[in-house]
Parts: sequence; C-alpha cells; structure tokens
Amino acid sequence: MLDAEAKYNGSERKIFIRESVYRGAEDWIDRHRFTIVHECAHALLNHQHERKRSFSPQAAFEKKITSIRRDESEANRLAAAIISPFHRANFSLNTTAEQVKHRFDLCDLAARARLETLSRIYRRLYNLPRPLPPGVVDLLSQRRREGYTVASLPPQDIVAIRIRQPEYTGDACPVCGAFKMIRVGLP
Repeated sequence: MLDAEAKYNGSERKIFIRESVYRGAEDWIDRHRFTIVHECAHALLNHQHERKRSFSPQAAFEKKITSIRRDESEANRLAAAIISPFHRANFSLNTTAEQVKHRFDLCDLAARARLETLSRIYRRLYNLPRPLPPGVVDLLSQRRREGYTVASLPPQDIVAIRIRQPEYTGDACPVCGAFKMIRVGLP
C-alpha cells in the first residue's frame, strides 16, 4: 500500500493495514487507532467498494462521490461510537470537547464531533429540545420585538419587548376617567 494507511476491500472482505499504522495503534496513537476501527466499521457495515484512508489524489477524488462520502460518514460515526460509547462518557450538557478528548484519547477534531453526537443522544434520551443557533435566536427576538408571535423562544432568551401604549384622542370619561370607544349607529 504505497498511498494508503489502511483499506477495506469489500469483495474480498479483507482489511489491509500499513505496518506503521498497526504499530502506531499499539502505541496508542489516536489517529492510528481510529484508522483501524474505521476500516473495521466498513466491514461491519458491509460496504462494498474499496476505500482508502490516505491523502492521495485518488482518495481526494473518491471523497467527492456521494455514495463514498455517505459510506465514509457512516464508518466515521460507527468508529467514534465504538471508541467512545455514550454509556462510558459520563456525559452531561456541561461536558466539554476537552473532557471527551481526555476520556477517550481522541484528537481535537474527533472529540468535537463526538461531543455533538453525545449531546444529541443525551437530548433525545431526556427529551430535551435542541438549542437554537445564536443567529436564529437574534432573528426571532427581533421579530418578537416587532410584534410577531414567536413561540420558538424560551422565556430566558426573550429580550425585553417594548410594548406600544395605545393612543387616544378625545376626552376621558368624567365618571371613571377611562377612554372608551362608543359605538355609533346600529347596535
């Protein structure tokens, strides 16, 4: 394998791993561990086409094909779930990517991606709503201030709304002091 760290051949159902990657995984190098688990994920998911984990021009071209991107994404998600399972994460919504990184010996990029997945699993498990992106919160707050009905914002995200006081012309009621509209014409 001149241009690949590892590859899975679906027709032969074999995984080929470069010796340096295997030794790196034995030395607990996070990228090499992930590479091996990723290729195993291709086998578990029964992907049929040969994929290479490399930086070659062919690998760059393969990443543009939709089915290959889908297979790679599936293998990445399964590999991350195998390396850092939810039940071992001690996860809460206050967990940081740095904590996930140290708990499972992941690289920064993998830890951030896994943190998003763990938070999604946690929210589904406890039936918690997904937080809105800040730009959406700003837009909805502005619309609410303009008088539109916005039900998507929880109360703590609502910026004080300026309520326009009604304007009246004419004289107040001499008895109660209130302004009242009196219907003129047919009842």
